[in-house]
Amino acid sequence: MKHLYKLQTLLVLLLLSVIPSWTYAQFSEPIHIKVRNSGTTYTDQFAAATGYTNEILSESAPQLGTVSLVEGGGNTLQLIYTPVVGALGTSEIIIKYWSVSAPMHPLTRVYIFNVVNEIVTTGEDRYVVDAGATDVILDVLANDSVTNGDLIITTVSVSNDGASVVSADGDAIIYNPTSDFTGD
Repeated sequence: MKHLYKLQTLLVLLLLSVIPSWTYAQFSEPIHIKVRNSGTTYTDQFAAATGYTNEILSESAPQLGTVSLVEGGGNTLQLIYTPVVGALGTSEIIIKYWSVSAPMHPLTRVYIFNVVNEIVTTGEDRYVVDAGATDVILDVLANDSVTNGDLIITTVSVSNDGASVVSADGDAIIYNPTSDFTGD
């Protein structure tokens, strides 16, 4: 029995020396992220020991986007993923990094990026504004749609007489024509 115990200990030590450290590192639950293929970038910053080798272990679909792992300063890492414009599909990325708490040990993170299409459909907008009107709300997004998320207005300019601003929630334009304005 004593010899069998020594043999088991020897086999365990032998196997541990052969198996790479990342195979017994702590695996986390996958992080699922939906990203648009229209020029967006995803960044995740997390605590990690930066004095060790932190690396991307695998990327299942490199044709869908670029991924980088960079030091963020102060024992942090950043995973940055930028999808290729127009690409569609799912990419799984596994990274290995080192914990900042003692005893330091390898950890893994699994990211699953779902790269989706973003299609914006717009309708024509025409409004009749009464002479002398003020703070006219133009609901220009009412006949527009997008396949993912919500549309918002970020800036606006007026090509004819008057002034305009974006509403507080970004869903309309508030227009103030000059007092003597008439026309389109």
